[in-house]
Amino acid sequence: MEFLEGIIKGGETVADVGTGTGILAITSAKLGAARVFAVDLDEVAVNVARENARLNKVEDKVEVLHGNLLDQVNRPVDIVIANIVANVIIVLAPDVLRILKPGGTFITSGIIRNRAEEVKEKLEQTGFKVLERKEDGEWVSYLSVWEG
Repeated sequence: MEFLEGIIKGGETVADVGTGTGILAITSAKLGAARVFAVDLDEVAVNVARENARLNKVEDKVEVLHGNLLDQVNRPVDIVIANIVANVIIVLAPDVLRILKPGGTFITSGIIRNRAEEVKEKLEQTGFKVLERKEDGEWVSYLSVWEG
């Protein structure tokens, strides 16, 4: 969430992959993102995220979608957020380039510390420049950009 506060200035388009309850999508909208695509494979999570967006009065900005990133988001975005496990981030990284605008930001979190270097290497191999790493106990997050 700290990365979002520093990145979203207003007017951005965001994709939140593995949205879960929608907290990061909702936060993005409240920080000023113009449009947020919140995507999850779990139908229960999708319903919860939709309800949370409604309760937080951001349903006009947050579109909650059931499915995977590539099936659901078919327009370029400024920021991709993925608060999911390392294995999924490693597989997802190349696909993010298909929707991320050049100069766009990829925020990855939910990475257990003993897998963090592996994730960083994959991000760099994929073409991302890792700008910052944050740790919270055993959890690691990265702020990366794709210079396109």
